[in-house]
Amino acid sequence: MKNFIFLIFLFIPIFIYASFSISLENTIPGMMQTLFIPIELHNNSSELLVYPSFENIKFGKIYIANSYYNVIFGRLNGREIAIVDSNKNKNFTDDYSSNTVIKYEKDTPVILSKLFISSNDNYKNYYIIIKKCNNKWGYFGITRKEGLLNLNGKNYRIFVSEINSDGIFDLNDIIAGIDLNNDGIFESYEIFNKYFQINEQNYVITSITPDGNNLIFEKTNENIVNPLVNSYIPEYIIYSNKKIEFVEKKWNIIISGVFNEDMKNILSYLNELNAKNIKIQYIYLYEKNCCNNDYIDTLNNIRNTYVNIKIIPINMETEFNEIHQKMKILLPQTIMIISPKNKLIYFTKVVLNEKNLIWNIITPSFAEQFNNLKNIIENIIQ
Repeated sequence: MKNFIFLIFLFIPIFIYASFSISLENTIPGMMQTLFIPIELHNNSSELLVYPSFENIKFGKIYIANSYYNVIFGRLNGREIAIVDSNKNKNFTDDYSSNTVIKYEKDTPVILSKLFISSNDNYKNYYIIIKKCNNKWGYFGITRKEGLLNLNGKNYRIFVSEINSDGIFDLNDIIAGIDLNNDGIFESYEIFNKYFQINEQNYVITSITPDGNNLIFEKTNENIVNPLVNSYIPEYIIYSNKKIEFVEKKWNIIISGVFNEDMKNILSYLNELNAKNIKIQYIYLYEKNCCNNDYIDTLNNIRNTYVNIKIIPINMETEFNEIHQKMKILLPQTIMIISPKNKLIYFTKVVLNEKNLIWNIITPSFAEQFNNLKNIIENIIQ
């Protein structure tokens, strides 16, 4: 009996360590552009509203967190303008100065508005941007939750954002980032939707509250690729009950992306190497719903043309998300180079630029990636 009790206490720390939670209390505007949602405009409002005198006024609604907010469009002093009833009191005169920031791009406004979302008698902030896309007014969420993750005695900056602009955080529609090297910059290997790795231990997000304030992580035995140079790569990953293998006892070059002119140039160069100490794999991303004879013909043509390259077709509709989650591959193309000792030597580096409210992604050019690939092959591998 004493031995049994001892075993229970022995495993308690392991159980506790297998999962942990984190609170994200800072709500901050700024994020990559999320889902753009068009706004339907009308000449008249179905509600009694108080608003400033505009020219050419139009009325619309935006839907956030299972509720709606009125929005008006018009012209003021010769310029287009838009205001959101951010506090939902049906009075626009108190929203323009306190909760709206307007910038202009070629006389077209870009409006940042802070909404107040009611939740359990409390209010939380939610930031949206309203702008025109293809001459159509619409909005997208630009809110992130931010905090610090303490793991093994170290603090890491972490953020999470929902990506479908509905104001509700759920596991299927979030993007997160952890500044693993504490350099103040989020790089591609530090951005994830589900899986991430710290100190060679893999974790998965298992729960998030609808307001995004609390995350729960658990250890996972799922194999994932950590795109950090000099990190060890797992033997394989599983997707859709299929397998991509990495351990080859030789150099392993993996290219992913759609089949276009740039990809043809890379594949032609690699195919002509025909080196015994190199294995080359092409993760061929084909378009959504493209499972027809045209796809089959293209796949057969690729295989017949690049006979020294293993072709792995990935359906963008059904398989890409899992591949992206576990390998962090990016569009339009990603290059991986793995050494015979199964260490990552090169991975396409992508960095988030957080200087503006709408973060942009800094991706190396095709020419830069191609030159990096050739330099490694010609100066290190061969």
